[in-house]
Amino acid sequence: MRSLGRLLLGSLLALFAAGCAADIAADVDDEEDPEEVVASDASAVSASSLRVMTYNIKYGAESGLDLSKIAAVIKESNPDVLALQEVDEGTRRSGGKKETSELAALTGMRHYFFGASFDFDGGQYGQAILSKYPLSNTRVIRLDSHTKRANGYEPRIAVAADVAAKGKRLTFVSVHASLHESERDDNARALLAALGPGVSRAIVAGDFNETPGKTIGDALTGAGMVDAYKEKHRFFGFTAPAKLPTKRIDFIFRGKAFGKTAHAWVPKTTASDHRPVAAVIPL
Repeated sequence: MRSLGRLLLGSLLALFAAGCAADIAADVDDEEDPEEVVASDASAVSASSLRVMTYNIKYGAESGLDLSKIAAVIKESNPDVLALQEVDEGTRRSGGKKETSELAALTGMRHYFFGASFDFDGGQYGQAILSKYPLSNTRVIRLDSHTKRANGYEPRIAVAADVAAKGKRLTFVSVHASLHESERDDNARALLAALGPGVSRAIVAGDFNETPGKTIGDALTGAGMVDAYKEKHRFFGFTAPAKLPTKRIDFIFRGKAFGKTAHAWVPKTTASDHRPVAAVIPL
């Protein structure tokens, strides 16, 4: 009887493993190649949808400060609106580059906004939004009470702008949340308080510094927002570290007023220490 029981248990475990493998294989098959998405029925996508992207660029350090390499990654996915984290403006370590305007010129995204997290190395360090469409009501949202870097902590912000695209208006937000779990609850509260009732027409994108189902993601989900990548894929989507990613910490969330995510993908690149995330969201 024991042998029969072990045999039955082994068979059940084998069936379970095969089922999981099939689910994962199905999702691998469902993974979208960025080039295929860029080349896919562009007229159908562009007429009623917005291509969005988020990218932590680590101020170009992984590309030897050659921002054309970052720009090439961005142009491959051809976003309409882009969230950038870890952007330098006029710092010594970046050779005094004005990275936001340089990337805007390199990508052809002529509308842009930079928001400083703090002064750094003779310049400023923060986040940026680049867009093919006009931006208005640009602002910095303070996510904590820090005013300078100290003891492993630094001021955390989101940058936001209202976008007028294809006859519709929406709020687009770039976020770079705290490395410290103890602070991310406050980060989420500050962000949602700033968005208020406009959260339903908002797209929030950025580096959350946490994996799915944690503080920031849970708060956005509780506010009715949807994880765009998860809406299309059950597995993977890993973004860090870029050379061999093992975790998904970069996200795009859409408000409930938008249509269901049409495409979502993670471009394969080592131009930064993160991989970007891109999505096509019906307006």
